[in-house]
Amino acid sequence: MIDSPAGKRLARVLSALGMSRDVEAVPLESYSNDAWRIGDQIVRVCWRGDIGRLRREAAVVPLLPAEIPCPEVLADGDDGELAWTVTRRMPGQGLHALWPTLNEAERRAAITQLADVLRTLHAWQPPEPVRGLLLGRLRSRPKGPAAIVGADLCPLPVERAQVLVSHAEPSSGLGLVASRLAELAALDPYLEEPQGVVHGDLHFANLLWDKGRITAVLDFEWVRLGPPDLDLLPLLRSVDWAGTGDAELLPPQETARILGWLADDYPQLFEHPRLIHRLWLYQLANTVRELYTWPPAAPEQAAADHPVNNLPRFGLGPHHLHDLLPPA
Repeated sequence: MIDSPAGKRLARVLSALGMSRDVEAVPLESYSNDAWRIGDQIVRVCWRGDIGRLRREAAVVPLLPAEIPCPEVLADGDDGELAWTVTRRMPGQGLHALWPTLNEAERRAAITQLADVLRTLHAWQPPEPVRGLLLGRLRSRPKGPAAIVGADLCPLPVERAQVLVSHAEPSSGLGLVASRLAELAALDPYLEEPQGVVHGDLHFANLLWDKGRITAVLDFEWVRLGPPDLDLLPLLRSVDWAGTGDAELLPPQETARILGWLADDYPQLFEHPRLIHRLWLYQLANTVRELYTWPPAAPEQAAADHPVNNLPRFGLGPHHLHDLLPPA
């Protein structure tokens, strides 16, 4: 383990924490970082992109309202190249893995609880200096594609997505997407400075479920100031748009049912008068970013749900979102 790149990073962190390198560290699935279970603790190591995001998470989580269950932050730090957090392990399993096993009543209860979490988070006003941290991040100006990709999952303001389009390897959908981004620029929520806080990555894998309740909301590393409806994007990212049957994704009709329940429980989340087009903007920006995080060996070898295939699909129009969202 220690000989692998991730193992060497963990060894550096353990040394900084004053912990033995001989501990039993079990690797965990993580999309953005290295993650390890060591006894009843979880160690996460950030080594790419804006490593400051774990330090922001560690500043935000202890101050969140008690209604948002989160792992206790035991330690955090960075050495200029790596950042890390140590948190208490929470009971439960990822909701994405358990979803197929839940009955109708349990699924409905899960979405009601998700709505409660989102409503509470979006109403929360962070104290200083946490708000200053989030404002500083919002006002930063990442230069170039690598910095933009490392800053946010949804590269907004829209100029950031446009930079990514201009530097991306040519693909069939990019010209159309560039035109769509220009058309949708007036709906960019960052034309004004947003006041509320959004999680930024609240898909089902970041919710732990145990005995009929959400026991933990995980991974606030992408927390940012933003409009509440930005927290709908992770649910759109979890849709099996290409019909691959991937167990990690949900069929469109299942997501439509989830969004209908969410709209019943938290109608304010869906109140923007041009919500479909704004979600379309978020989806296009995020998919352009995925060109950089999931580069294909060759376009003809790309998976059906690869961004080089999704971009032409999404660029045609927001009809796929009309079918997904509840009636206004």
